[in-house]
Amino acid sequence: MTEKQIYFNHSQIQWLEESTKAVFNLLLSYFKTQPDIDNAHLKAASLVCTFLYRPGWIGNKLESEKQNDIYDTLVSLAKPLCFSRDEKTLYQFAKETALLIVSSISTQKPEKTADPRKKSQKDLDTLSELIKAELLTTNSPKEAVSKAALKFYRQNWYHRKDLFKPALPENHPLRALFNLSPTEPIYLPKNDVRSHILKRKTKQSQGLIALLSKAAIFSPNLLIPVLGNDIYTKFKPIGYADKQEKIVLVEVNSSATAHEFNFHKIEFIKTLKLAKGFESICDARIKIFQPSKS
Repeated sequence: MTEKQIYFNHSQIQWLEESTKAVFNLLLSYFKTQPDIDNAHLKAASLVCTFLYRPGWIGNKLESEKQNDIYDTLVSLAKPLCFSRDEKTLYQFAKETALLIVSSISTQKPEKTADPRKKSQKDLDTLSELIKAELLTTNSPKEAVSKAALKFYRQNWYHRKDLFKPALPENHPLRALFNLSPTEPIYLPKNDVRSHILKRKTKQSQGLIALLSKAAIFSPNLLIPVLGNDIYTKFKPIGYADKQEKIVLVEVNSSATAHEFNFHKIEFIKTLKLAKGFESICDARIKIFQPSKS
């Protein structure tokens, strides 16, 4: 049984020659400064992988699994360097290294790429359906096309790989705290601080999320729709007065307002219990806050 022959094209031959020279010069320079290093074969394999897997070099084209397999093979090929590191031995290893990587790329299955013509037709069909749907709600073709184009852009924008989709249920308190839509799907840039907070899985970050969730239920975005703007401005819930979180702390701006609150306390608690997170409260305490006059 004969081994399967591998044929290289012109660019691969050029890569083979350039990689051999580059690896040889790298190892020659390194071992001149480290003539008595232990485990030379491990260091050589590590150096070569770091060097050839850089962006712009041929090793960067390999799949990650193949890169790991090649390292193990290079360790074996580099064992002669434990006994001799003269130019002949270094050049032989450099040549074997380049040949191994280039041949691995030659046998690697090509990445499947979508036919751009099919994608373009799919996009046109989607846009056409969006325009038809908009025409049912408006008599202006120009307005229908404009709205459909905006929806189409958003749909494609949401599938970008640099976006993070946090798993927050509808009407979650953190949506209000982070100024997000209460019901619509959320898409955040991956470098957004909110993304970093929501996607971390460490105990510290989970504790922070739990703490923020508790604080978020006091957000004006959640309380004003329940209490009304006038009541919220007069009697502002700011926290809990007990560890069991049964007594809500209400901030008022004067003794007169505190006295007024006592007349509306039962009704206030009953209304506040309709807000998410306040279902178990049974009492309220007053905190008078008087801004200092400058």
